[in-house]
Amino acid sequence: MEWRHKDLLDVTQLNKEEVQHIFETATYFQEINSPSTRTKTSFDMAGKRLSCDTFSLAKSSSSLTKGETLKDTALTLQAMNPDGIVLRHWASGASQFLAERLDCSIINAGDGRHAHPTQALLDGFTLYQEWGSLEGKTVLILGDIAHSRVARSNLILMNKMGAKVRFC
Repeated sequence: MEWRHKDLLDVTQLNKEEVQHIFETATYFQEINSPSTRTKTSFDMAGKRLSCDTFSLAKSSSSLTKGETLKDTALTLQAMNPDGIVLRHWASGASQFLAERLDCSIINAGDGRHAHPTQALLDGFTLYQEWGSLEGKTVLILGDIAHSRVARSNLILMNKMGAKVRFC
């Protein structure tokens, strides 16, 4: 399958076949990896297992605390010529903002109240492993979901994969 996306910003950009391809690829990688429940650690370890060089940039230890803009920080990172940036940011649309300005791939690891495609893919993959398919299944999402980027992304992904989603 040819991957046609520069960035992963939201599950809305993926079709069912692409999600299925991600699940099948993840199954292969899971055989050589045990997942972590910590996001930063998960991304660092996954990158290292794929022979990537990784580094973390926390707001508290960056020039963002001195008033540098997200755009300036991103341009500085781009000067280092990364292949991709995995971004978690408090502002909705931050990943889209960077994707429109940088040449490297942007992976949205949660932006404000907007979207969390990586978590939705992980949740969908977990159900895929358990059930073999989400087609025809009913999933109940229980909890405080009023502003949940994860619930929103899960709804879209699971519907796309043929599941009915209910909220409580």
